[in-house]
Amino acid sequence: CMVSFNSKYAKKISRIKISSEKPKTGDIIYTSSAPQGISNHNIRLHFEGRYSGCANEKECFYTIPGVIGSSGSGVLNDKGELVGILNFSVIGFHNVTGGPPLYQIREFVLTNLGKL
Repeated sequence: CMVSFNSKYAKKISRIKISSEKPKTGDIIYTSSAPQGISNHNIRLHFEGRYSGCANEKECFYTIPGVIGSSGSGVLNDKGELVGILNFSVIGFHNVTGGPPLYQIREFVLTNLGKL
């Protein structure tokens, strides 16, 4: 979802800036997703949680609910800047999700989409 939007509202969304720094543990973060296929042009599910840090600089964790359909959702800081992308949920913990660290996202964008 970072690369393209299919919604008729996509052109109304400003380009999301990628943050220059990762969030601090405990920072409030936000996401909007379509868990279990709950998706419609008139529905926007917004979630708020906390950045919980990264393990071995490979996986970062968030206290945001996530299930099938949440993957690919951008994680934003309070400035509306991208600080993460959800790509897994922690089984047994309904409000814990995770994804790659910010440096990997920046590297992917620079390699595949050009400059930020």
